[in-house]
Amino acid sequence: MSMIRTVAVLGLGLLLAAEARAQAIPGNPGSDGTLDWAVMAGGPGADYVYDVIVLADGGIVVTGEYWDEITFGASTFDAEGADELNEECDMFVAKYSAQGVLVWANHAGGKYSDRGLRVRDVSGNIEVTGTGFANIKFSDTVTLAAEEEYYFVATYNGATGAFVSANLPATGQPDTPLMQPSVDLGYPNWFLELSDGTSVRTGKVWLKEKVGATTVTSEGGEDALIVRQNAIGNVLWAKHGGGLGKDWGTAVAARPSGVGGVVMVGNFEANATFGRGENEEVTLDVSGSDAESEIFVAKYRVDMEITQILESQASSDGYVVESSETSGVGGTAVSNAADLTLGDDAARKQYVVIVSFDTSGIPDAATISSAKLKMVRSALTGDPYASLTPITVDVKRGAFNGNAALEIADFQAAADAVAAATLPNPPSNGSTSSGGLNVAGRDAINKTGVTQLRVRFTLDDDNDSVIDSIAFYSGENATSANRPKLTVTYY
Repeated sequence: MSMIRTVAVLGLGLLLAAEARAQAIPGNPGSDGTLDWAVMAGGPGADYVYDVIVLADGGIVVTGEYWDEITFGASTFDAEGADELNEECDMFVAKYSAQGVLVWANHAGGKYSDRGLRVRDVSGNIEVTGTGFANIKFSDTVTLAAEEEYYFVATYNGATGAFVSANLPATGQPDTPLMQPSVDLGYPNWFLELSDGTSVRTGKVWLKEKVGATTVTSEGGEDALIVRQNAIGNVLWAKHGGGLGKDWGTAVAARPSGVGGVVMVGNFEANATFGRGENEEVTLDVSGSDAESEIFVAKYRVDMEITQILESQASSDGYVVESSETSGVGGTAVSNAADLTLGDDAARKQYVVIVSFDTSGIPDAATISSAKLKMVRSALTGDPYASLTPITVDVKRGAFNGNAALEIADFQAAADAVAAATLPNPPSNGSTSSGGLNVAGRDAINKTGVTQLRVRFTLDDDNDSVIDSIAFYSGENATSANRPKLTVTYY
C-alpha cells in the first residue's frame, strides 16, 4: 500500500488526513500572489482577448478577436477576406493546460468583424458567444449567414478543439441592429469573487498609483494590474505586468475555491515583463516590428503550497528486459524484485524500470508547481554512465499498457511525456538520485488515479557485450527512506 506524507504550508498547526501523516512547516507568504507563468499569442495585426474560464481540471480557455493573422504555438490563423485590405477581425478560441502549455486553438470568421466575447464550459464542450456580421465560416461545411449584425453561439470539443456546431439566435426575434444573444452574457469579467469571500479584479495602472498599502509603479506607460482584496475590501496583494506600451487586463478567472491559482488575461503593445524580481519572471516579446496589440495569459498563486511525498506501489514496481538487441519491445518482466535494474546486458538487451504512484489524492483543480522523482542506488555493474547516460524518465497518465500491474508491453508502451526528467549519477550505493519533471511531465500526472514512470538510459545499449547497469531499491525495501518516491507540490 502506498503511503502519502502531506506537508501543508499553512504556518503553525497540523493538517490531519485519513491514512496520511501530516507535518506543518513555516508558511511561505510569498507564494500568495506570485507569478506562476505567463504566455502570449499574437501577430502583425491588433489582437484582443475578452474572456477566460478555468476548467475543473485546471485547464484555461480564452476567446477574443484578431486582425490580419494570429499565431498559437505551431498554428497561424489568417483572417478571412478577399485580400488584406478588406480583412476585418475574426474570432479565436484557445485552450491552455494548467501549466500554461497550449492544448489547442481554433478560429472562425468572414469578411467583416467577428469576435468571441464570452466562453463557458458546457458538459465538457466549450461554448463561445460572440458577434458577427454577414457570413461567418466555422468549418469547410458550416457557415452562418445573416443580413445584419448578430450574436452567435459556437461549440467546440473541449478535449481537441474541433468545431462541433454553431447557431444564430432563435427566429422570430425583433429586427434590431444587434440581434440578442441566446445565452446570458453575465456580469463583467474583470471582477471575480471567490468562495472564501475574497475577490480578484483586473484593469490597469498608470505610472505610479497607490493600491491599498502598496505603491504600484508601471514599467513606463500603462501596465496590466491584478488585485486581491479581502471580504471588507482591504487589499491583500497587487501585482502588475507590462512594458513601455499600453498594457491592460481585461478578465480574471479561477475555480470558486481559488485552488490552482487565478488567471488574468489582457493585452500588451510592447515587450511586457510579468513577475519582475520573482523566480518565474518572464518577458513576453511582441511578434514583430509591425505588431500591434498582443494577448497575454498569466497565472498567479492564490493559496499556500501543499506537498505530498508519495511512495511507489511495491506491487506494481519492476523492470522489463528487451526481447532482443534491436527489437525495441519487451521480452521479460520482473516484478516484486528487491532491486530495479536499468542499463544493458551481455546480450545487448536494454533494461527499463517501471515505478507506479497513486496520485489520486491531488485535488482535480490543483496546479502542480513541481514534481520530483527520487531513487536510491543499490548496486552498480560495469560503467553505464560512461556510455549509456543520462537516465531519463517518461511519464504516463495512468498505466503504461492500460494495467497498473507490470507487463512486458510496458517496455514500449506510449508515454504522455517523453524524457520529462533526468536523473544524475548517484556516486555510491545508498546515495540518492533525483530529478524534477518538466512542464509536460507535470501535466501528465494523473489526479484521479495512478501515474506511472518509466526510467531508462537514453541509449539502449553500447554494443560492447558487457553488462553495464545500475540498480535502485524498489518499493519492497524494508526501509522507507530507500523506496522510490515522487514528491509533488501544488497549490
